[in-house]
Amino acid sequence: MHDAASDAELISWLYMPETRGPRRDDVADWVYEIPAHTPGGVTLAFNFETGVRRTQCGKELVGGDYWLSTPGPSPRFERIAGAARVGGTPVCAKIQASCSHEVATVPHVPVPTLLYRKLAGMRRLGVSSTMLCWYFGNYPGLMNRGAGELSFEPFPEDEDAFLRRLAAIHWGEEHAAAVVEAWKAFGEGYENFPLTVLFQYYGPMHDGPVWPLLLKPEDAPLNPTWLLASESTREPWPPGGDRIGECILDALSLDDAVELTRRMSAAWDRGVAILQSLAPQVAEDRERTLDIGVARALGIQFRTGHNILRFYAKREAMFRMQGEGRLAVLEELAAIVREELELNEELLTLCARDSRLGFHSEAEGYKYHPEMIRWRMRQLRHVLDGHVPELERIIRGGAPLFPEYTGARPTGAVARSAPCDDSLWRSADLAAPPSFRWEDCRDGADVIGVSWAAGHDAQALYVAASGPAEAARSADAPPIGRVLVKIEPRRLWPCKHFEFVPGAPARAELADRVAPQSVEGRVIEVDGRWRAALRIPFARIGMSAESPHPVRVNVLVTPGGKGTVSWRPDNPLAGRLRLGTDNPADLGWLVFAR
Repeated sequence: MHDAASDAELISWLYMPETRGPRRDDVADWVYEIPAHTPGGVTLAFNFETGVRRTQCGKELVGGDYWLSTPGPSPRFERIAGAARVGGTPVCAKIQASCSHEVATVPHVPVPTLLYRKLAGMRRLGVSSTMLCWYFGNYPGLMNRGAGELSFEPFPEDEDAFLRRLAAIHWGEEHAAAVVEAWKAFGEGYENFPLTVLFQYYGPMHDGPVWPLLLKPEDAPLNPTWLLASESTREPWPPGGDRIGECILDALSLDDAVELTRRMSAAWDRGVAILQSLAPQVAEDRERTLDIGVARALGIQFRTGHNILRFYAKREAMFRMQGEGRLAVLEELAAIVREELELNEELLTLCARDSRLGFHSEAEGYKYHPEMIRWRMRQLRHVLDGHVPELERIIRGGAPLFPEYTGARPTGAVARSAPCDDSLWRSADLAAPPSFRWEDCRDGADVIGVSWAAGHDAQALYVAASGPAEAARSADAPPIGRVLVKIEPRRLWPCKHFEFVPGAPARAELADRVAPQSVEGRVIEVDGRWRAALRIPFARIGMSAESPHPVRVNVLVTPGGKGTVSWRPDNPLAGRLRLGTDNPADLGWLVFAR
């Protein structure tokens, strides 16, 4: 390179070394040694926000890649920059300037207040260069212009002065003060974006305007925001479903997400109102008119995202209520549907004026467009005209709503957990008490005679498994390779995977992905059969120990020297990043006897 251009600079971007450290929400120590080993003349590029932290709704959350809502720097970047200063290695910050994984179906998110704080943090740490985009975030306009203004000396020491100058460039001096107030409202609202990567990847902020609202439960999975089709099957992803817990997992409660998005939407709408008041005065300026449209489209997307979360929170509560009080909740749900029809109508007008709306650069296509919006509007009208009256008749008749879905009257495969003490767990021979009801594992590998049973006490669920010892395995190998218990802690949430692998090191739970977590287990051989027992504390499942509710489960066993056999069929879905391949249709019920 230097033979061709002696003054050229080489920037080494490693994306984000993901080897896990001991805390599981940090990276291994060797990552922080990279600056000391970066060759002379090379600039080390590192993700500016990956690992950023923020407290929301009383919970400390850790963000993944690319955030505008939480400006950074992350503790990881701070540590890398510090090590680089010691070694004399130049540092580059990798960000997304115009928009990010939070919402990438608009050309830019107008939050220059947060951009200023991001670039100010870089200057404080001695960052020498910045990579401003990847797929999305590269559009010309407000945010990249602002990043350019902040990338050179003299750096504006005062945020308000920077905002006033940037507003004057785009809107003129006469409108600058009002525009700055709008931007401040946008930034105030956007800081409430839930800081969990699952909400970026599967939440409703990108393409919520084309998500159906399902008044009847369908157990329909959510799908990646950054893709139009599965990378493995090439089949198009359908619009978002009702398994709303897949976009938050354990990072936040659904009520937390509803409240954060309410704050975001309310503050954003205040900013939109300011810009819309300027619309008559800039009617002949196409660029400013489009900027107002982008802000309003974002306001619709944020309100729709909030409505989707609110709709499913209220729907689930209504399903578990009794009496005619459910009618008031049903009317609230109908009101949300009617509001969404109005928002869809407005978004159609905005899309007709600006073809950039709905386009996602990484997906290389439209996540929403007029035809999809009209399809969704037909679906919403069908809910109002058909499903709402149907549920009203059920409620007035005094019948429960979808008891087979809530577990009030489980159907299909049903196993029972017997009340017990911890004698199974303490016994030398792992003999299950007579009250245990055994269920056969018949699906999968050609293994006969494997079965499981469950019991519970005031603290934990106990899962026992048993099967014929495998003579073909090596003498020093355990009789089983793994017992995996999948438990759906509540409807619409991903299963938690509790795993016992004899001799394997413990693996902790991660709040932002579906991954096996280790639980205590024991295995022995008795009279030509193996017996195993697992102890899963209710607290780790996320259930009340006092009155555990019916949950859906599957049990998968891998005997030594054989493949895996399961209680229920194992028909994986197309893989989804951080959510895996779990299929909710593969679960049976576990009912806790009293």
